[in-house]
Amino acid sequence: MRILDVLLAFPSLLLAMVILATIGPSKFNLILVITLVYIPMFARITRSVVLDLRTREFVEAARLRGERRSYILFREMLPNAMSPLLVEDRFASPTRYFWWLHSAFSVSECSRHRRTGACR
Repeated sequence: MRILDVLLAFPSLLLAMVILATIGPSKFNLILVITLVYIPMFARITRSVVLDLRTREFVEAARLRGERRSYILFREMLPNAMSPLLVEDRFASPTRYFWWLHSAFSVSECSRHRRTGACR
């Protein structure tokens, strides 16, 4: 979780630009950078929801029934954790699409001008 806190300490757009400048412009790298920038937000929400759900009665009932941890996680907790994650995804989508379109345009311009040396 500490690594995710370090990623959250930096502004996401600045972090994305630094990582993309380091690894080079391409569409695959752009998708990788957007994923790396947004993972900490989703991980923090998932962690908080799971910490809340593990104290609920239905999870305790599953433990008392003798269910395995994986069963409790995937059958009891994960379906209940999906709604906050979907809400966060809907709020973060416009920003991701803007980054994708803006960066895809920049990457295509860069690859087009690479032959002439205009984009370094």
